[in-house]
Amino acid sequence: AVNAIGTFCVFFAEDIQSEKLAAPVGKCLVTALDSRAHVRISAHAALSLVDYCKVFEDGERLAPFAEAMLMSLRKLLGVNARGAQTSALSAVSAVASRIEEKFQAYYKAFMPGVTSILMKAKGRDNMKLRAK
Repeated sequence: AVNAIGTFCVFFAEDIQSEKLAAPVGKCLVTALDSRAHVRISAHAALSLVDYCKVFEDGERLAPFAEAMLMSLRKLLGVNARGAQTSALSAVSAVASRIEEKFQAYYKAFMPGVTSILMKAKGRDNMKLRAK
């Protein structure tokens, strides 16, 4: 279901950015990001969040959910699962690029986690994670 949201964002971008759908879709993704029992669901939600962010040309419609999204992504970065961390980094980048200057408020919260990932992600298996 979470992957379907990402697909809908790609194919129905105009509808998703409407006032009627933007908020429910954003809330749904935040809920899926917080799926503590299933890291894979959270990772897929992070990838769908990337597609959701692409829908909006500016961060104004995204702003009401940005804090909840970023805090959930911060938790996902702390999970010891390379795929989840890779997805979370992509999503953080997508949100940050849309909210632009407003991301400065979260920068200090993310840098220790990102630095830790860079320091721990050694070897060929972690190349994609380091690249993100």
